[in-house]
Amino acid sequence: MKKLLLVLSLIAIGLNLTTDVQGQGGTLRQVTQTGTITSPVTINSEIGQITTVATTLASGGSATFTVNNSACTPTSSVISDIQAYSGTYSTNGLPMVNVGNVSAGSFTLTIMNPHGANALNGTLTIGFICKQ
Repeated sequence: MKKLLLVLSLIAIGLNLTTDVQGQGGTLRQVTQTGTITSPVTINSEIGQITTVATTLASGGSATFTVNNSACTPTSSVISDIQAYSGTYSTNGLPMVNVGNVSAGSFTLTIMNPHGANALNGTLTIGFICKQ
């Protein structure tokens, strides 16, 4: 279901899945966050993957960090999703991600845990696409 929603979102912003995603040179850019869950990362690519530090985000909590990215402009459409979680879903919370504050050279990602009782406990791999 998540993959279907991502594909529909890509189509909605005008991405051609054959030329825009696959045609990016075949190299997925990746970065691993260091420090804390709110520490910024830098990844200068339209398509990328961010691995966060381990977090124990409380039930109902959220944490925001900045993604410095020279490919982004104030008019960019940015889509993100959780691609992997080292914790156990529901037993260790329910990770969600939201994009905000898209500007020249950066955007923010907010990780949320809407679970009613359990904290997140693990690392997240977050995929994103930043398209003009």
